[in-house]
Amino acid sequence: MLNVTSHRILLYASFVLATSTLIISLGSLNGASAGVRGLYVGDDYISNLNPSLIATTKVSGYNTLIIFTLNVTATGDITGPANELLVTNGTYVGNASWGAQLAALKAAPSPINRIEMCLGGWGGVSFPDIQSLVNSQGTGSGSILYRNFQALHNATGVDAIDFDDETTYDLNTSVPFGRMLSSLGMWVSLSPYQNQGYWVSLLADLGPFNANGGIVDAVYLQCYDGGAGNDPGNWISALGGFNKVYPGLWTNVEVTPSTGLSTVSVKLRNWQASDGITGGFIWDNESDPSASDPWAQALKYGIDEPYFNIINKFSGNSMDLIGGNGADQAPINLWASDSGSLNQRWALVPTENGNHFKLIAWDTGYAASISTDSTALGAALWDYGYTGNDAGQQFDLVDAGNGWFKIRNVNSGLVLDDLGYGTGNNNVIDQWSDNSTNGSGADPDNQLWKLQPSSNFSYFIRANTGGGQYICCQGESPADGTAIIQYQWQNNPWFQWNFSSDVDGWFSLFGQNSPGRVICVDNGSYTAAAGCNLWDYNVNNFGDQRIRIEPKTDGNFKFYWEHDGMSWDVPGGAVGNLQPLQQYPDNTNYWQEFSIERTP
Repeated sequence: MLNVTSHRILLYASFVLATSTLIISLGSLNGASAGVRGLYVGDDYISNLNPSLIATTKVSGYNTLIIFTLNVTATGDITGPANELLVTNGTYVGNASWGAQLAALKAAPSPINRIEMCLGGWGGVSFPDIQSLVNSQGTGSGSILYRNFQALHNATGVDAIDFDDETTYDLNTSVPFGRMLSSLGMWVSLSPYQNQGYWVSLLADLGPFNANGGIVDAVYLQCYDGGAGNDPGNWISALGGFNKVYPGLWTNVEVTPSTGLSTVSVKLRNWQASDGITGGFIWDNESDPSASDPWAQALKYGIDEPYFNIINKFSGNSMDLIGGNGADQAPINLWASDSGSLNQRWALVPTENGNHFKLIAWDTGYAASISTDSTALGAALWDYGYTGNDAGQQFDLVDAGNGWFKIRNVNSGLVLDDLGYGTGNNNVIDQWSDNSTNGSGADPDNQLWKLQPSSNFSYFIRANTGGGQYICCQGESPADGTAIIQYQWQNNPWFQWNFSSDVDGWFSLFGQNSPGRVICVDNGSYTAAAGCNLWDYNVNNFGDQRIRIEPKTDGNFKFYWEHDGMSWDVPGGAVGNLQPLQQYPDNTNYWQEFSIERTP
């Protein structure tokens, strides 16, 4: 196991305890994400959480932060990584702005929806000291542990305390301590790497989070260093099928995700396929993240990045990495559309400056690129390791109406083109001047493309309102007329959606729990602020059941209704549960953007 100063960046997901019949019915969660992308962060997040670091973290790609590490002393004081005194004698004495700074990390628009603080680590003395204090004082409201953690929570609003006990393993004191934290409004997460029996008992005694309660809502399994042999499936089984086990990987031993697919992505995909994991974390030696952090993107490729078939309008064929060729300069041509083909899965990933897209192949992690960065007419498309800030590997999507796009290379200004209007397999994709504007009079359909979310997955759709809520069917209902709302995420069918191709580049959005029913505008309304609900799909609908998808260079998406052109909208960017999904005229407000996250 790693020492305290090189422990790990953790990823986690958390959930709010259900307190009413309706909330219990919906399985409410606190700050949960469909795909947990966690990072362990260090001292800077206590002593140097300045505006620049806050801004960078919010665009890093992580959605869960675990601050490593806090310490409990023999007297019950709580200190930071550099022994900075934070809480003593029931009073918070740390940085008076810390709570506001942590809140700023989560303020919309931001993917950060949970912040934890870690106790323990290799060689740490927190759990031996907690053991002594619980034995001598208990955990009642008069105990120093109760008073100090109450002060910490009141000052910071921290969501959870992460147990990284690597020394004591004492159920007689860790169980009451965890229950005390829960009574103060914090979740407990577990961070094991060995001694499986202890962690199994601790989870059982504290209770795994589910619709009936529970205190533990995440297990961050160390799969590196001393835990390198850990198998998430084995731990999930040992923990009674608890499905909130998130494996962690260490950047020191993983292949850097610089130009291609990282070993992080490959391992997480394999664990997702075999064990159904919905998250993971990175230990990067407490390093601060960068903007568009490559390790965060590696987590996303492995866990929840949406992938698309990119389909040409003229031929109906899809962009295909021919033969899944993993070499640089492998051809990307057209092939008969096949939703099951890995060669036809592409991610639309914002570039490092957030102003263009790169098209990343599922198979290789390489980027679609114009051969030799050519600006010439007829230059072909190939797969090449992304080198960063190379305009020949960057594209803009130009809206061409009805859900179709032109894909324009940033370097050449030319658009992707089905060469010679070919309709057969392996026809070349090249770049050419825009037929709509070049005066040739040529049919532009061979330069039009639609983005079909891969039908091998269903998808979660997360509102960009900052509360971590997802689009779902109210009350779990599959019935006609069910309101579509935002609510804290859970891995259940009434949160899952399937994109079905309709006419042109329009899609109908079918509920996983409601076969034959789609999201539509209430009564086909043309009125701003009209709500959305479920209704039987009608093949002859007039557009109130069809949407088009518009990717944004901040990594989010917008959805527009066909019948009136209005956008999906969460009124006023409200963060609460039960807020309705509405339609509203298109504007630049962040609450009209959503993220698409693939399901396990």
